[in-house]
Amino acid sequence: MLRDSQKINKIKSILEKSSPNSRRSNLIVEMKDQISKGQNCYNCVGHCCTFVHNSMQVTPIEAVDAFLFLEQAGRIDKELIAELDSCIKHYRLDYNISLHSNKVMRRYYTCPFYKPGEKGCTLSLSDKPYGCLAFNPLEKNVSTEGKCASNIENLKNREKQSLNECELNKEIQNIFGLNWTKTSLPVALKEIIKLNYSI
Repeated sequence: MLRDSQKINKIKSILEKSSPNSRRSNLIVEMKDQISKGQNCYNCVGHCCTFVHNSMQVTPIEAVDAFLFLEQAGRIDKELIAELDSCIKHYRLDYNISLHSNKVMRRYYTCPFYKPGEKGCTLSLSDKPYGCLAFNPLEKNVSTEGKCASNIENLKNREKQSLNECELNKEIQNIFGLNWTKTSLPVALKEIIKLNYSI
């Protein structure tokens, strides 16, 4: 697979002032604080990452962060593309059902980066979608579904700390010619990979 680096290099230069870790810092701190108090999901099978509950959508900047992490780890290959394609096809993520007010119905899917067992998510904390980081246990040693929730206040605080992120998302959309502001992680990654690699 040959790489077209012109567009991604332009995006990297735009994002230099704001690292993936800094954009997620308050979410990571809160998650680690909860873990230190025993509020973790180490005994859970990962319902929130599977089609049972997962309908995670990402912005262009979140998708680029995941893309750059995967690229740096040497994980962008035919196997990853096949996994993304399989997920997209199985859960029909490439079909949009429009709702009122220009909204699209969210689809449930098992995240292709979730691996059952101890490892769980194979994306780093610094590159996970914001919503994944903010979805945490409400009590100690959670092992069943329904005992976790999104910390909406923490997500709002993150947005306040990243005031220029809307502009960064628009720049990424313009550079890549993306026609979405949010979409599922598999669809977003597949599109960004296609734009940067000949596959």
